Amino acid sequence: MINLAHPVTIANNTKTAIPTYPSELLKLLKDPSSFLCQETRSTIEKVRVELGESYLPLLLQPGILSRTEELIDFAKKNNIPEPLTLRQLFAKHLGCYTDVYRGLALTKQEKEAILVNGMGSAFARNEKSYIEALKRMLIEGVSSLKSLHTAEKGCSPLLSLSEDEDLAILIARGQTDKKREHAFVFILEIPKILTINGRNYQEFFAFFRIEPEYIKGCQKHLVIFEIYIPRDRRPWYA
Repeated sequence: MINLAHPVTIANNTKTAIPTYPSELLKLLKDPSSFLCQETRSTIEKVRVELGESYLPLLLQPGILSRTEELIDFAKKNNIPEPLTLRQLFAKHLGCYTDVYRGLALTKQEKEAILVNGMGSAFARNEKSYIEALKRMLIEGVSSLKSLHTAEKGCSPLLSLSEDEDLAILIARGQTDKKREHAFVFILEIPKILTINGRNYQEFFAFFRIEPEYIKGCQKHLVIFEIYIPRDRRPWYA
């Protein structure tokens, strides 16, 4: 089983056994309380009825929770394999997003650190914060998390991604300031099972953090003043 002391492994593992989770999370799934939103309670009940109680822990992976209908259809077409096998087959069925982008304004040191360590959401601090992020997902629902992401990026467990490179460049440029003066766009290849579908075809999300193995490269883009202002007239931090 996966070591819970490594929350990143839990979030991104697609090859090994379903991880163990704290009893408080499993209890929320097996005995849904009024604390959970209607969306989550309905999803839990549907999986219990269509697949069985033993499949409920699969819902603690956000990429599965957000694709429950697709998971159930896939399971039925494949004679409902046991949970671990279903997870592995479903991940292979979904495949990967290739050439997707995340734009960020960073210092050069921050960019280098991401290439080595990966990138995390505002929630990605330690094991406890990962568990809290999962609890928030169950209590508020995936749809609510996506809606609130724009307004509450400072406390969101989501990382926005896009298949539109130009959009990622604009986002990175729009975030630049005196502290983080460089606009970087990271090119990613990430399994779909580690993502949550967004509100339109261009937008989707990773949950909690993205491991460095999914980062294919990084490009630095000129910010607005570098395009339109001569070098000898740029601000001191340019």
